[in-house]
Amino acid sequence: MGLNLRRFSLVAALALLLLSACGGGGALEGENDASGTPTKGLVVDGYLSIAKVVCDTNHNGVADAGEPVTYTNTQGNFVFRAGCAHGVLASGGTNLDTGAAFLGQLSAPAGATVVTPLTTLVAAGMTQDEVIKALNLPPDTQLLTTDPAATQGTSLANADLYKKTLAVQQILQKTTNVFTQLTSTVDYASSATVYGESAKAMATQLKTQAPLIDAHGQVSSAVVQGLVAAAVDKVMVSSLVAQGVKKAISEAGGTATLPTLVNVAFANQAQRFVDAQSADLPALIPTLQRDPVIEINVQTAFKAGALGALGSNPSPNAMAAIKENIALNTQLPLVLEVGQNSLLTSGQTTLSTRGGSGTGTVGFSISSGACTLSGSTLTAPPSPDTCTVTASKAADTSYAPATSQSVTVTVTATLTSTSPVDFEAAGRGASFAWSTFENDTNPAAQSVANPDKSGINTSNTVLKFTALKAGKPYAGLQSAHGVDLGTVTFSASNALVKMMVYKTVISDVGVKFESAGGQSSGEIKTANTTANAWESLSFDFCGRLGEANDRLILFPDFNMAGRSANTTSYLDNISFNACPPPSASSEPTTAPDVPTAPTADVISLYGDGYPTASGTDTPRWGGAQTTVVSAQTYVGNNVLKLASLNYQGLTNTATLDVSSHTYLHLDFWSQEATTIEVKLVSRASGVKEQSIFIPVSAGSWNSKDIALSNFTVPDKTIFEQLILATANAGKTLFIDNIYFWK
Repeated sequence: MGLNLRRFSLVAALALLLLSACGGGGALEGENDASGTPTKGLVVDGYLSIAKVVCDTNHNGVADAGEPVTYTNTQGNFVFRAGCAHGVLASGGTNLDTGAAFLGQLSAPAGATVVTPLTTLVAAGMTQDEVIKALNLPPDTQLLTTDPAATQGTSLANADLYKKTLAVQQILQKTTNVFTQLTSTVDYASSATVYGESAKAMATQLKTQAPLIDAHGQVSSAVVQGLVAAAVDKVMVSSLVAQGVKKAISEAGGTATLPTLVNVAFANQAQRFVDAQSADLPALIPTLQRDPVIEINVQTAFKAGALGALGSNPSPNAMAAIKENIALNTQLPLVLEVGQNSLLTSGQTTLSTRGGSGTGTVGFSISSGACTLSGSTLTAPPSPDTCTVTASKAADTSYAPATSQSVTVTVTATLTSTSPVDFEAAGRGASFAWSTFENDTNPAAQSVANPDKSGINTSNTVLKFTALKAGKPYAGLQSAHGVDLGTVTFSASNALVKMMVYKTVISDVGVKFESAGGQSSGEIKTANTTANAWESLSFDFCGRLGEANDRLILFPDFNMAGRSANTTSYLDNISFNACPPPSASSEPTTAPDVPTAPTADVISLYGDGYPTASGTDTPRWGGAQTTVVSAQTYVGNNVLKLASLNYQGLTNTATLDVSSHTYLHLDFWSQEATTIEVKLVSRASGVKEQSIFIPVSAGSWNSKDIALSNFTVPDKTIFEQLILATANAGKTLFIDNIYFWK
């Protein structure tokens, strides 16, 4: 769920309805309910972007062909322009809090203006009062009309509702994931169905048992066990759930094993949401919702045959061992902080961490380089080196172990003209003969204690500069020629200058270099983006390679509008860094491999290798579609370029029978997209569509053969559309050799 208040956009919603009507990103499956008045709503899991919303006209809790369909906009809002007087179902789309695809199905009864995990319980048979009682919410809570993630100013408007909604969603989604991911392949098609059936079961169970969350805010693991057991029973008898999912659940021991294995783990994660401080939620939500530890541990035990054995002959010791691993929570991200990333030979710096969870011991390790450790003190070797340091936090009774990302510490032999200017007594800068200019009375800059060592800058000493109200906009300070800085000759290895700043105002910061003869190519300015906090700014002199300068000039508050009062700037850690490498090519420089399947076995939608099926087109549907299609030639090979891609179809004016073919082949190339969605659509007897998601290996041709058996929903005898989309819209995708083959 998001911490920003989303506002409903009628224009965006109508654009998405046009998208639906034209077949892009999801087709309109039937006419809207004819109540005449538009029905608006908001889907909140996190807010779901481009989620499919169905008006459940037959009240069966299933998104049936022919029922009215619309899609949320990028902030989770939706509208049925002709109205919907029935309950609604929401599935698919992207969770804005995590960036991950939503794998469940939310629902809400008629009249609700929000669709959330709690309205899903109401739609599944609970009354609003029963949900309030089960979660110990205030009695006047309006579940069907309150956005749980809304903010008021900078605070949550409904913090208790928000956290308990997250707790319920975690239990529902994790139950769904465990059931559908017992095998190594994520069953996307079954996830929404299993989620909906589990919600029905949990709603029935909650009506008759003790509260899930008591008056003290404690999540009951015993109640969670009962909810999971009810979900197992419901899924196993549901005609809607795929047989493969049922078979896996049965082989895993069903109600004899799964509820007992996962109840403590699910309850622990739900409790973390209930107990969280509001400020911690932006980090906690993606940490828990994307954490696959429970699913992986259950899947591993299942593959090893341990769960089936427990189901037929329960062993308390074996059950406890597996359960203990599953119940360990994932820690919040652990971040290693290094006092100084650049050290002189034999120099020292202090290591610390932030983040993590629990009471486990923090330790540090060196994976490369000759640096040594004593507790949290890192000592550089007597010769130049590069050391890679990592932090870890041990497990405790509640949390699994955590490891930070590695941090590199560079060790230099002696102070040179490009050694960091760090203002420390043993470093550079503190002894420079700094002089101020154009600052009214020109008060001297001062070496002072770091005003804030809690953030990115943990060094001890910094330089303080006060820009006076009466000073010029370009008031500043400069080092002496020659002896202070030495001669810096810009090269690709040192011309990217970085400096940490802490300022009381937001304004430009200027950096300038001057030669021994007083010549300069001028300053480069970069504005800080936050006040009263350390920030690292970059000044790119990579366009001035070969220049030789021996004076450093700084403009801490380069404010051409003038100052209304004196301002204070703290400066630190001026470093000389390598220029960034040239950006990767944004277009392919090679052609994909030439296809080799016999022509007689192929139905081609695009490509030089085979005749294209008659009637094939790449339509511009309009509405919210942003894709621009153009033909390109690379190494004598024709490809299609899909620029600004959000979705694009390859359609046929008639229909194609591809039912006798085995695979769908695609070649695609992108430097930006991370995942593409491949959707098959048949429409002649009612829209039937299904998507497969494929990761993209950036900067090279990806060649994929997708088994048509993966597409169980479309009627492959009357194929009409192949739709390509990306989760991160606006990227460029190149495609070639799109064909069915056997």
